Amino acid sequence: MRKADVPNTTWVLSVDPNFLYLVRVHFCDIVSKALNSLALNFYLNSDNVLRTLNLSSITGNLRVPYYQDFVSNSSAGTLTVSVGPDSMAADIAKAILNGLEVFEIRNESRSSGVPISVGNNTHPSSPSKKNNIGIIVGSSVGAVAFMAIIGLVYCGLAFRRYSV
Repeated sequence: MRKADVPNTTWVLSVDPNFLYLVRVHFCDIVSKALNSLALNFYLNSDNVLRTLNLSSITGNLRVPYYQDFVSNSSAGTLTVSVGPDSMAADIAKAILNGLEVFEIRNESRSSGVPISVGNNTHPSSPSKKNNIGIIVGSSVGAVAFMAIIGLVYCGLAFRRYSV
């Protein structure tokens, strides 16, 4: 069994210690064949900031992009980013990180080095089926109503011509 909370992939980035950094991480489970078969931990400067991240439980499906933003600084001049499998999911020995963006932002408050989460978002791969059904039903009802109005106007004009 592997050691708990040990990342399996790490990047060490040289950064200016006088700045804060917005770190955006992108995940998309393109390797699993079934839901709930990938759980991972994400570390920022050795802090486990995403613990037991199960992408399919968040997105509801496989191959759906998801991102999370963090703000951190580094007084040591390096920003360490790591990803690893979750120790609680002993049968799952893989972790993924599809994209990493690091933005330098001004640190006027000189805040502490503790990373903070500033939001997340999923990008659905396709519109929901409920949304599609509503569009189809609404369009069909509108088309039938439009055709009925055109038919009534045509019949009214035809009736006037023959009655005069």
